[in-house]
Amino acid sequence: MYFLRAKAHGLLYSLGLGGLFLLNHALLIMIVYRYDSGSNISSNINSVPTPFISSVVVGILMLTMRGIGAIAMPGIGYFSNQFSSRWGRRRPFMAASLLPLTLCFLLIFIPPAFNSFYLSLYLALLLLLFYLAFGAYQVPYLAWLSTVVRSPQEHVTVSTYMAITSLLGTLIAGIGAPLIVERDSFISMAIAIALIGSLAMLAPLLVKETTTSAPVKPLSIKAALQQGWQDSFFRTYLISLAAAWIAVSMLSVCSTFIAVALLGQPVSFGALINGIVVVGALLGAPFVPRLVQKLGQQKAFQFSMSWIGSGFLSISFLSFTHTAPPLWVWVSLLLLTSLGLSGFFVLPNAMLSTAVSQQSAQGEPSRESVYFGIRGLFVETSIGFGAFLSGLALTLGKTASNPLGIQLALIIAGGLALLSAYAFTLFSCAPVKSGAGRKTSP
Repeated sequence: MYFLRAKAHGLLYSLGLGGLFLLNHALLIMIVYRYDSGSNISSNINSVPTPFISSVVVGILMLTMRGIGAIAMPGIGYFSNQFSSRWGRRRPFMAASLLPLTLCFLLIFIPPAFNSFYLSLYLALLLLLFYLAFGAYQVPYLAWLSTVVRSPQEHVTVSTYMAITSLLGTLIAGIGAPLIVERDSFISMAIAIALIGSLAMLAPLLVKETTTSAPVKPLSIKAALQQGWQDSFFRTYLISLAAAWIAVSMLSVCSTFIAVALLGQPVSFGALINGIVVVGALLGAPFVPRLVQKLGQQKAFQFSMSWIGSGFLSISFLSFTHTAPPLWVWVSLLLLTSLGLSGFFVLPNAMLSTAVSQQSAQGEPSRESVYFGIRGLFVETSIGFGAFLSGLALTLGKTASNPLGIQLALIIAGGLALLSAYAFTLFSCAPVKSGAGRKTSP
């Protein structure tokens, strides 16, 4: 009976991450194209001229506002951890963030006809509010994972569900957003993505959260942050995850331009590229638990990031050849590279949830929300930095006649993915029991 209940709760819970990824990925892949596409795509069906902001400015705003929102995440985690109500600790934060999150997403893609300066201020404010609401949903949601199910094996299982739903959200955004924009408008795209995403993010609220009171002797936020950073595994985990997210976010931002500049295809082909990447990650997801059984969570993650980094570098080096390879070669290489993304989506949540649950089992004060808040700070800052690096690289060339910016972006992304893979080797990291009956890395 517990198994069936845990499975149902895990499935409902996992939908929340799918909705969050849907909004986040649609924003990431379309915001530069929305404000600096170099095309005549209109902002609505009445063909109002598209407002313009340079891709560099958009990248700076993404980095800055995402960074500010990320700074708030440890605090959100701390207050979530100490919060107590009859609806639980996590669900009230998640419910309160839904409306501002979806509303800001809508307004970002439906801007007024301001000049570039005032439009930049408008975008900056909405991005700030979006990422604050994003953190208010994400941190309590991820911290909840350590208690939604009980064991490390279940953490991997539910994390696999989460990976699949997040990949489906990424797939819908990656394919649907460019197609809707090309065939209709940014308004239609924003409404469709916001509606689907908000419904998915409502699903975890159907899972009953056990009402718990605040810890008898709660740590101060300063003490929790200090103890979290002093944990050698957690510190190395953050370095590895930050490098991984910079790399993957650069691929997301550049996907549309890869289609146009490297492959000589229309912008709608960017949807196919996004689809290929997500399908590859989905195909690899069922093999992640088996890989974990053989290697452990940590080494399985290292293997996945090494695979991704090698693929990014191969794609970039291939683009420098004098004779352009056939389209099927590009597609095949993208598909093979994306198989490694399954480990990227599954394992970071499982690794940290396992470490947190083992820490709680040893009687240490509960800090799961603060841990996930610190993680959110690093991840969101890294994604913003990835968007900034992409915008900066794209200024060097993003057309078929000059694709240098795309080529350099892929080289940087590949190097960062390899750094993520070997961070656990380069930096000291204490082993954590995996729960599989033997000592291994998480």
